[in-house]
Amino acid sequence: MLQAEGEEGSRERAEEEVPIAPTPKVEGPAGELAARVYEAHGGQRWPQVEELGFRFVVKNKGEESFAASHDWKVWEGVDRVRWTDENGGEWDVTVNLDDGVAREASRDGEALEGEALEVAGKSAYTRWINDAYWLLMPIKVFDPGVSLGYEGPVERDGETLEVLELSFEGVGLTPGDRYLVQVDPQSDEVRAWEMHLQGDRPPQLVYWDDYQELGPLRLPVTRNFEGSERQIIFDELRVK
Repeated sequence: MLQAEGEEGSRERAEEEVPIAPTPKVEGPAGELAARVYEAHGGQRWPQVEELGFRFVVKNKGEESFAASHDWKVWEGVDRVRWTDENGGEWDVTVNLDDGVAREASRDGEALEGEALEVAGKSAYTRWINDAYWLLMPIKVFDPGVSLGYEGPVERDGETLEVLELSFEGVGLTPGDRYLVQVDPQSDEVRAWEMHLQGDRPPQLVYWDDYQELGPLRLPVTRNFEGSERQIIFDELRVK
């Protein structure tokens, strides 16, 4: 009996030692909504994620048109990215995420060096920026350079959602992008975002569906584009 109590106490102490990040504080309704979104998707528990693996898959009419595989060692700041380009070239790049420099890379099984290695690192870093943001936006709302705005309620499909605006100040690869994130006020889950991408492209509404528990995180794994048969799917998800 004493041994069992000791084991229980050890488990309790272990749970207490698991890293938890305090929710950043931003005053006003935008900061309050962002905090609810951050917590509902596991933002406070992100420090527990040592490694994260996933495939970023683009589908058109149900057929896979592009995929990139990520083996992201979060604590080390390194991602191994594998994808096939439009010309059929098969890339395998391990990139440092603090500077976008490739540690090693190959194309069609041939090791790259010099300028080719530099280009591969930039390509892999760009893939990580894009693909990880599509997956993890709800826990990146307080990232440096993100500006928050509260757009009030919007009616969609008979329900009232709250809208959080995300814009950017000199960060990311396309700092002119702006996102209007539609949030369920009951669950604080993201239902959709309306993308206003830099340039002359019209806004695009994308629905966020199929929520799953991913280790300490809770995230949707399907993105459906309004008015088209295009999807982004996340599969082969692994969390350590």
